[in-house]
Amino acid sequence: MRISLFLLCVVAASLLGACGTSAPPTPAATLPTATSALPAQPALPRPSPTPDLGPQLDAARRQADDKNFEDALDVLVPLAELHPERPDIANLLAAVYDQGGSHLLGSATGQPVAIQDAYLMFSKGLDANPTDEELRKRLQMNKNMAALLFHLAQHLERLTALGQNQAPQEEKLRLANAIYELLRQLQPSYAEYLTALPSDQLLATAEVYESAGKALRNHNEARPLFEKGKDICMWVERSTTAEAPDHARASQCRERFDLLANPPPTPTPRPAPTPRPTTPADSAKRLRFVRANVNDEPTCISVGIRGISTSGWTFRVDGIEGVAMFDGAGNARICNVGHRQEVTISVYNNQGQPIPGGRGVPAIGGAIMVADWR
Repeated sequence: MRISLFLLCVVAASLLGACGTSAPPTPAATLPTATSALPAQPALPRPSPTPDLGPQLDAARRQADDKNFEDALDVLVPLAELHPERPDIANLLAAVYDQGGSHLLGSATGQPVAIQDAYLMFSKGLDANPTDEELRKRLQMNKNMAALLFHLAQHLERLTALGQNQAPQEEKLRLANAIYELLRQLQPSYAEYLTALPSDQLLATAEVYESAGKALRNHNEARPLFEKGKDICMWVERSTTAEAPDHARASQCRERFDLLANPPPTPTPRPAPTPRPTTPADSAKRLRFVRANVNDEPTCISVGIRGISTSGWTFRVDGIEGVAMFDGAGNARICNVGHRQEVTISVYNNQGQPIPGGRGVPAIGGAIMVADWR
């Protein structure tokens, strides 16, 4: 009986479950979150702070200001390699190369090796890739100029050697023409850099043109040579200060070539006037000089004489070599004095005798003197 009741309870329990009585819910599985599913990310690297290079850059500037360019470069070159992202370092490095190259040119004295070193300085300045556009243009200009000066220095040394070896005039003239063309390219942008070349060698180049021109009988053929010689003397004169010894030499050289290229007209021979007896009135007459103005070239003096024939007359600057001949209108000019130099002049007749009133007349460079015979 007990067994029957137990089986009945089991069957009843089974039937109740089949009829929809809900069983206890099964716990749901926990879903992974997005955070727990992704791997852990490493922290982003922080940029290292820019080092303070101000003291090193200031030290390099001071070295450059003191003309210690190599010491300045010893500081700047490694910094530029370590910090290529710093335009201020690149600009300062390029500027020091530019200053160093210009300094080398100023003390080159025509030595091709020194000029070549300057050329390399300018090239390295460009290689530093400065962002300063004006600095870049100046470096390029100076590099081009140094190349011209280098070739000029080589040609001048070669011309000096030809002169010492008594080379043929044609060979020296060819080299002088090459020098002239290079000098012409330097004008006017690089004219001041002619001081990097020896003035005596440049003036010797002008003398080659003088010798070649004088060897020609036809003045029309010689004149272009004299003009080239005059140009070289003028370029040297402009590149030197008035106090420099070479300035006076170049000025005299220019004036000499000017006379060679543009000689004064040959006076037309005139019959000698018939001598007449001297009267007391004639013996009382003399030249009466006045200074009309000072508008002539500062190294020249002009004289005009009125009231008497000046055929065969000349005038000279006392104590200075050179003579000027009066033309048919009674005018003469000489250019052999220093800049605004105070001198005296004397006038002579066709027999070399001083004219009354025309001896020891005070004058100055640039003066235009006028004299009346009365």
